[in-house]
Amino acid sequence: MRIPIARHWYWACAALCLAALPAAPARQRAGSDPALASRIDAILGDPALRGGVQGVVVRSLGGSGTWYERNASTLLLPASNQKLITAAAALHFLGPHWTFTTRLLRAGPVQTDGTLRGCLVLQGGGDPLLAERDLSTLVEAVKAAGIRRVTGGIRGDDSRFDARRYGDGWAWDDMPYYYSAPVSALCLNENVALVDVDPGKRPGDPVVIAVTPAGHTLEIDCTATTGPPGTSSSVEITRDLGTSRVRIRGTVAVDAPPASHAPVRVTVPEPARFAAAVLDQQLRAAGIQVDAGPSADPPPPGEAVELAVRHSQPLAEVIRHLHEVSDNLVAECLLKTLAVERGGGAPGTWAAGRRVVQDWLATLGIDPAEIDMADGSGLSRQNWVTPGALARLLAAISTHPHGPTYRSTLSVAGRTGYLRARMRGTPAEGAFQGKTGYLSSVSSLSGYLRTTRGEDLVVVILMNGHKAPNARVRPLQDQIVALLAGWALPDSKPSGPKASIGDWQVIRSDDPAGRETWLPHRRIAPPRD
Repeated sequence: MRIPIARHWYWACAALCLAALPAAPARQRAGSDPALASRIDAILGDPALRGGVQGVVVRSLGGSGTWYERNASTLLLPASNQKLITAAAALHFLGPHWTFTTRLLRAGPVQTDGTLRGCLVLQGGGDPLLAERDLSTLVEAVKAAGIRRVTGGIRGDDSRFDARRYGDGWAWDDMPYYYSAPVSALCLNENVALVDVDPGKRPGDPVVIAVTPAGHTLEIDCTATTGPPGTSSSVEITRDLGTSRVRIRGTVAVDAPPASHAPVRVTVPEPARFAAAVLDQQLRAAGIQVDAGPSADPPPPGEAVELAVRHSQPLAEVIRHLHEVSDNLVAECLLKTLAVERGGGAPGTWAAGRRVVQDWLATLGIDPAEIDMADGSGLSRQNWVTPGALARLLAAISTHPHGPTYRSTLSVAGRTGYLRARMRGTPAEGAFQGKTGYLSSVSSLSGYLRTTRGEDLVVVILMNGHKAPNARVRPLQDQIVALLAGWALPDSKPSGPKASIGDWQVIRSDDPAGRETWLPHRRIAPPRD
């Protein structure tokens, strides 16, 4: 494949810059322990990290200062640790009880025979977790309104966000897959359909395809066949870029167990039309006649009548889901929502969302030069942050009025989320709350740690550029956290009481929506490097 010259030089220069970074030992600070620094340096000297760059910051939330740091001021790829930033900003601006709102409207009059001379409009409010089962209440609302026929069809309205579906720097070959779902203000089933491939009755038969939900908008192109008994199964399911065509190739053994060919989540390219199509199918199943096909056309001009409103789970629960399963779509919808709510109104854009977040970070003493946001999830390789900046954010949000909620949404080592199977049987089990992250040659782990001595620490570990698989790198992060959990500085004392709500000041409580904005009343984050 031919690589454009500009891209070639970009990556060449990036590689040279990374190679030039020194793998320097930790710079000592007041309160740090040379013995601890030596132990962490030894872990970071593992051959699996050769050729890469590691940024590590360990700071106390009590009075013992910086325990360890390496490359604290170096810009590094955070991967999904980017979600820590997006979630903190969302909680700060919106609050833990805020909800996404999805509306069903009718545009047109309802005649006495139950005919709606117009269309139904499914209006998205940015909820990334709206599910097929949630549409049943909307169907009931249509029936309760006496509507038995809709002449104008179902329209999906996603105008709350702009029409850009993919973030800057997202990989084009990831777009068919669930973790790179297109972003829309009207999402359903996280903008994916499930494609299930089962063997036919006899070798040589076509495979049996099932796609859910009913009413999906994908076009299936299948040449896969059923293989002889005892043979291996190999099926490739892809979606052509920019289209709804899904291609299914390969074979499934006639006696293949279901676990060997689990359903595959495939993204839909037009989320609003997809949502409208599924609602259309549910209305028809409920006996309501729909004359026109579903679409993502703009709502017709004129006043519409609200038939139903659905609120999402509270934001705190949405963020818990975000952190536990590292949901990219949730993070992007939050960022564009911040653009709408605090960045100038609809349509929400990535650019406006980034400005909201970065302006807020500046109020926490984080230099804009220490963070460059491309998206809200960390999927892009154009995100950059220094370990020091991420540590300051975690320290600041720990004393925020919503800090306890924020911390409770993080995964717990050995217990929940992507940390469920990590650090078991170590002092860090149950004591570290954090967020993982990975891209190819990038692995990150950041969060909060309560040591066995009762010291509360912020831990940030960003690893970039290693050639070893991330499966070899993650245990090194666990070793560092487990070491810290059982360590005590010679003069350390348990962390004192948390800062009170008085450390933050309400600067605007007259918001029309009843929201409050909090800013630091005094500096509570550790000083900048």
